[in-house]
Order: sequence, then structure tokens, then C-alpha cells
Amino acid sequence: MRSTIKWGGTVLTVLLLLAWVGSRWRKFGGYMLPTAAATVDGGQLCIGWLEPWSPIPDSDGCIWVWSHSYQEFAWWFDFDGGPIQTGHTALYVYVPVWTLVLLAGLPTASVWYRDRRRAPGLCIKCGYDLRGNTSGVCPECGGEAPRAVS
Repeated sequence: MRSTIKWGGTVLTVLLLLAWVGSRWRKFGGYMLPTAAATVDGGQLCIGWLEPWSPIPDSDGCIWVWSHSYQEFAWWFDFDGGPIQTGHTALYVYVPVWTLVLLAGLPTASVWYRDRRRAPGLCIKCGYDLRGNTSGVCPECGGEAPRAVS
């Protein structure tokens, strides 16, 4: 399970990092017409929807977008909304992708750090050199040490 978390988190973090950097040049995402959209453009994840909400796509269906980005690279959260021409209310939430990279990357880095392996003869807790230690206790941190480490 731990290995799955480590590698899954690593892959997710790398993909988010690529999406964040790549969104400077390319806009990508999808639209479930006419009610919802999710795109990555200019360093932001934009989640938008129209009210009244409809979970079933209209006859227009779903559209995937891959186009040139003309949006300025953004670094912070934003919110936009209001009535539009069709009589609906549009709501847009902008989340900077770097925050998602941190949300995925920091716990993943923590798991990798905790899982690092110590060389033989070193304390598992603190890394102190236990060669010649016969007490069974690490003198540095008090952790359990194997007896007669040579």
C-alpha cells in the first residue's frame, strides 16, 4: 500500500507539474455542454458551471479542448460569475495549479523521506553509526539498536 501511495503520488505530482508549466502555452480541458467546464489555462484550473445545473448533457454533448493559450499566467485564486445572455447564471472558480502540485507533492515527499533506507550499521531512527555498539540502544537517540553490530 505504501509503495502505491509513493508512486501514485509521484506520478500525480509530475502530471500536475507538467500541466501547470504546459498551460503557459496550451489550453486544455473539457466542456459538458451546456452546463459545466473544466480547463487548465495560464497556470490555473478553471471549474465553471451554469445555473440551473443539469447533470445530463444537452444535445451539444461533450467537447475536448486543446488550443493555444492566450491567457496571462496567473498565480492566485480567483472567482467570477454573474448572469449571461442565455438567462443562466455562470459561476467560475480559478485555482492555481501550483497549489495542487504542493497538495500532491508535499505528502508524497514526506512518504518518500520516511521510507528512505539506512545503510547497514546505522541507527534506523537517526542514522548514528552503531558499529561496535553492544548495548542494544542507540546512544544518540535512544532507539533500539541491533546487538553486536560490526
